[in-house]
Amino acid sequence: MSSLIAILVDALAFGAVYALVAVGFSIVLRASRVAQFGAGYVGLLGAVLLGNVFSALPSWIGLVLCAIAGAVLGLVFYAMIVVGRRLGASEVQLSLACLAAGLLIGAIVDWSHNGGFFSAGPFVGGYFTIGSDAVLWNEVVTAIIGLAVLGLFCLVVSRTMLGKAMTAAAKAPDVAAVSGLQTSRVVMIAWVLAGTALLLAGSLFGALAPVSSNSAFPLAIKGFAGAVVGGVDSPGGAALGALLLSVLDVLFIRYVNASYDEMFIFGLLFVLLAFRPSGLRRGATLRLA
Repeated sequence: MSSLIAILVDALAFGAVYALVAVGFSIVLRASRVAQFGAGYVGLLGAVLLGNVFSALPSWIGLVLCAIAGAVLGLVFYAMIVVGRRLGASEVQLSLACLAAGLLIGAIVDWSHNGGFFSAGPFVGGYFTIGSDAVLWNEVVTAIIGLAVLGLFCLVVSRTMLGKAMTAAAKAPDVAAVSGLQTSRVVMIAWVLAGTALLLAGSLFGALAPVSSNSAFPLAIKGFAGAVVGGVDSPGGAALGALLLSVLDVLFIRYVNASYDEMFIFGLLFVLLAFRPSGLRRGATLRLA
């Protein structure tokens, strides 16, 4: 029982991070049919801001400022999408442009830190023991913050008029436009929400462990894999999928071999994309066109 609780805390802390990445990926994909393949590097920027730029401020203020910075960055990506569409770029080309922008962010982060590791620092120190297992209070706090933010995003997307408008714009954009819905504004808000989710994910990730530019890829791939598990067209499903994936990942690391962690994720992702692209729910497939 003690090991189970320690595993659950670990899985929820990291799972909330992966789930925020999955939600950010899902929101923009369903709204604009563009995949944010630069998600990991965008998230990495959150760790940089919280750990370096806002390090002198209380952690909660730093997180709020990271959320604002994410919203602004989401607007930048939205502007890039708008310009790209006007120039005739396809969804696949725009998805690759997002990847290129993310790689640029990663290169800047790498250059500013000389390719080394950096950390946002823990929110709190200390630990408590359950049986023979030590559980960090920082993981508990990070899990609580991450799950609270995640719940807020899912609530906005599924229960508010904004969420209903996003669903209408995603499922039937022509009908929504004829009905008077400003689909371009809905898509813009989707990118703003995604940017906020990704930077908060990176901020929490940096509070859990030291990161580097090399951390962006596993952060993105685990978020993407979680979205595939739960269904990329459903932000709520993507979040649940990422949390489930995190539990499986922690169990694999603890009881199998941490060295093969990424191989496990890639194998799971391959099986899902090949045999069950809709994930655990039906009708949510990855489409870029």
